[in-house]
Amino acid sequence: MLEPICKVPKNKRTSETDRDTLCIGLTSGNGFIREKSLELLNGTPEALPEILLRCNDWVEIIRNRALVIATDLIPCCDGHTLARAIPSLAKLDCSERRNGAAYELLLKRFCDKAKGILDVGLLNQFPKNVRKFAYRLFLGMNVLTLENAIAVYPLETDCFLKRDLLEYIYRVDAHTPDLCDEAILDKNPWIREAGLWCKYKMLNTSWTGVEKLLLDKCNRIQDGAIYILKHHSEINLRDFFVQAALLEPSIPAIKGIEKCGDHNAAKVLLDYLPVLTGKRLSQALIAISVLLRNECEATYWEFLCHPSASVRRSAMKALAKYCRPEPCEIYKKCVALENGPEVKQLIHMLLGANSWKRLAYVVKLYLDPKYAEYKKLLHNSILSTDMYGSMTREEHDYVLHVFEKNLVGMEEYQLHKILFVLNHITITE
Repeated sequence: MLEPICKVPKNKRTSETDRDTLCIGLTSGNGFIREKSLELLNGTPEALPEILLRCNDWVEIIRNRALVIATDLIPCCDGHTLARAIPSLAKLDCSERRNGAAYELLLKRFCDKAKGILDVGLLNQFPKNVRKFAYRLFLGMNVLTLENAIAVYPLETDCFLKRDLLEYIYRVDAHTPDLCDEAILDKNPWIREAGLWCKYKMLNTSWTGVEKLLLDKCNRIQDGAIYILKHHSEINLRDFFVQAALLEPSIPAIKGIEKCGDHNAAKVLLDYLPVLTGKRLSQALIAISVLLRNECEATYWEFLCHPSASVRRSAMKALAKYCRPEPCEIYKKCVALENGPEVKQLIHMLLGANSWKRLAYVVKLYLDPKYAEYKKLLHNSILSTDMYGSMTREEHDYVLHVFEKNLVGMEEYQLHKILFVLNHITITE
């Protein structure tokens, strides 16, 4: 394939067809053909993208020679060729074969040459992983000019890459309030957050309109707005969120009460509980539990039987974290209820208690046919006891009593494991 081309002197070999043929030769399975093609392409800047791929060749001689040739070719390349070489450079960056020092020299020379002449119009035609590599390389080494970055920014479709571009633009020129205002109005929360912090770093104070972000659906943006207004304004955040909740009890308003509210603000939410539904009711329970803790234990027990799964979970978390009911109380509630979705929440709460305090009640539920669908869960809980724990004499005697009473229903290996630990566990008075 290469024989006719090899006979032509290098300085006469200008045909694009010949160059394309040699580039195909670089992909040959025969190492001699790859090496010969590489040498014949030496001095051809247009072939840089294909030569860079050979820097990851499995033959060390070809790999090292390709690195040398590519490094020497970079100063002769134009902006379009450098842009075409970025995908090859991205693949080479993932390689474990390349020579570290030679590769660093190649990257440095590539970036030095690319400054000011890179054809950024091609960047958006590359896949996301290639663009990610290009921005990481170019933004880190300040290859892109401010004009390049501003030109590429509106064309970028990936939110994380767009965020990186915005932060780079701010770093190069900290006087771009219009771009930050545009970013704050973006649909994507990552870009809105980047716009918020870039503008704050630029102004180092609050500004008109930042209070609108207090009701942003994104938790991080709401936290940012709270921080800015708390440090740079006289606004009463508690009253702001209470008024917003009274007008419309939205999830951001309820979260704001949780973060900036007090005892009285929580009472406002408590009065609204009968009219709230779904996620808003679930979030209101979380806010009330954070502000009132165990004062509303009866309310948490009431909503543990709510039809909505998210509301039941919020009530269970409030009970488990702030009220910490005893396993015997959870067991009584479980027995009193019919076998419904709320029973599952109670069983999960029971399994979160101390392994020895819950054991007797877990065994009772395990042997009750009414809870057959939870048998595997309860079985695992019986076997997962803390052998290095301790228990009172009263608890020890009660567990033994339950086991002796239910010997028939228990499996032999369960009994053997539990009784062995009970005989050696530390008893506290």
